[in-house]
Amino acid sequence: MPITSKRIHHYKLVYKMGYGHQSSNIHIADVSINNVNNIQFAVGYYGYENTNQELNNVKISNVYSQWLTNGITLHQKNGYARLANVEISHVRALVKSTPCMITAMGSSEVSISESNFHDNTNSSTDLQYGILYISPFDSYCQRLRIDIANSSFYNNQQSLSNFMGLVHALNDTTFVRNCTFAGNSGGSSALTVKGNAVFENNIFWNPGLPKEVTAYYSSTEVISGRLEFDHNCIRNGLSGIYNMSSLNEIVWHDNNLALDPQFVGSGSHPYRLSAASPLIDIGLQPAFYEPSYDAGGNERVWDGDGDGSAVIDLGAYEYQPIASPYNLSAEQWNQQILLGWQMPDGARSLTGFRIYRNNQAYADIQDPGCRLFRDYSPVNDTLSYFVVALFGEVESEPTNSVTVIVSGVANSDETAVPAFSQVSISPNPFSDLAVISYELGKDSVVELKLYNLKGQLVRTLHQGSQSKGFQTLAWEGCDDSGRAVASGIYILQLYLDGKAVKRVKLVKC
Repeated sequence: MPITSKRIHHYKLVYKMGYGHQSSNIHIADVSINNVNNIQFAVGYYGYENTNQELNNVKISNVYSQWLTNGITLHQKNGYARLANVEISHVRALVKSTPCMITAMGSSEVSISESNFHDNTNSSTDLQYGILYISPFDSYCQRLRIDIANSSFYNNQQSLSNFMGLVHALNDTTFVRNCTFAGNSGGSSALTVKGNAVFENNIFWNPGLPKEVTAYYSSTEVISGRLEFDHNCIRNGLSGIYNMSSLNEIVWHDNNLALDPQFVGSGSHPYRLSAASPLIDIGLQPAFYEPSYDAGGNERVWDGDGDGSAVIDLGAYEYQPIASPYNLSAEQWNQQILLGWQMPDGARSLTGFRIYRNNQAYADIQDPGCRLFRDYSPVNDTLSYFVVALFGEVESEPTNSVTVIVSGVANSDETAVPAFSQVSISPNPFSDLAVISYELGKDSVVELKLYNLKGQLVRTLHQGSQSKGFQTLAWEGCDDSGRAVASGIYILQLYLDGKAVKRVKLVKC
């Protein structure tokens, strides 16, 4: 039972929750949820027997409640729950909040990969709540395996000095590989482990916490475990591990380090490794390596130190130089603004660019060869722009800023203003999303339709009344059935009050 929604940057809000059925599966992909208040959870699913759950490219941010809220809440039974490329940030509640909570029954597996959990706040007075919680559901669980890889947990804060993250594998093992836990504060340790666990190639660097990892023990719960640490960088070394009982076995290999990771310290992913980091190309190389991505969406295993041998780095991010665009300029024709910039040659893993307008992320360009962006303003305005390069989800340093003053736009008198202003499409050509803007001089019945070159209707973007003023729509490159259309030329036809008034070409890459 797939649930998908094409990501529309800054244009669409989606709220999903559901209840599973016997032997049903759920797949939530390409969903953005942001700026919502007073909800119990942003994504929630309670699966029944043999239910597999997958979340891919799901981003949750700015979720707030005066009482209880969670970012993701999943209940798993006899199957797997997989989170890949999930970002949860700025989730908070006055009483209780858990950005990610997964419980399991029967024989289950949980995996988290290439994900980021950051800047969340937990004000809970309940010891059962933390930033991350993965655990069996009481006695109803017979086996639970947990895999967490290529993921970052940073700058989270909580009120109580209890666990910030808790994972509990039952009759199996928790594997934590190539993750970064950094800059978290308020808890007793960044991660508490119940049962057996293996830690490889991780960074634990949280000066705001007393300890980095807690090995849990409970005589009443009959829980002890074996924790093995291999090729990790952990603040204070073995002293950074709090062992609650000598009945836990701690296996500490000599290749663990306690060196300052030398993080970049700024930007969209501040806990990437800088060029000065001692943690580049020293990780435990996987025996059977399959191509994967790091927490920033970039290629894993790369020759970061330039010695001719590609070795995996420690932590969630593979080191690479991040080149920045430069020489941003702007040209203006009436209400049209054309931005242009330059980019150094040979930037590895460059995936595109992000346009900022008035200090807000405005549009993404998913074409690394692009050096132009066209914008449009239907009103008199002062607009400032800068551009960053995108390397996966990692932003470069910004270009210089440019400011454009739009003036001389016709007045708002309905007798003087035409029925519509020029249709603006940005970017065009586009690969992921085209933003379509126009201004109505008066309240109108609007039809906005897309046709292919054979004249066949592909998509009706809007049909109905719209108020006088500026209008914005987005086309994500899908037809009316939600299927992605082929690359090529499409015709956008605008009808006002039943009359065809404008026809514009769109090019999908």
